Amino acid sequence: MSQPSDNTLSLRDYCKTRQQTRPRLHLLKWALEVVFVEILIISAAWLCCQMAGISFVLCCEIANILIFIIFGKWIIRRMILIYQHYASEDTRRQCTCIPSCSEYALIALDKFFLFKAIYKIWRRVTHTCAQPGYKIDYP
Repeated sequence: MSQPSDNTLSLRDYCKTRQQTRPRLHLLKWALEVVFVEILIISAAWLCCQMAGISFVLCCEIANILIFIIFGKWIIRRMILIYQHYASEDTRRQCTCIPSCSEYALIALDKFFLFKAIYKIWRRVTHTCAQPGYKIDYP
């Protein structure tokens, strides 16, 4: 049986002992931003459905899709920050990659547009980190 390389040992040690930072959460500020944006979009949808003569329910559905397309990165980023803040150390240290999956997701959201970032995050979590071994993988 072959011995693991020194690089693998150092990556494993790093993944098991790295410093896990907990981001500060501004939940009230985020909630107010969401409410403000939702009011703006619903108001715009109501105005459009009045002018176009289509149902308000359809306009609200279209508005919700637009909210996700426009603010999807913001929403996903906040969900990741909440996970990083509240997840236990043991849960966060299970990732066998550098950077960790949540750090990778934040980098991917900064680097790519929404749908490509979601795809890259999904590939990382379901394929790259599902394989055995420790690895370095940046988006």
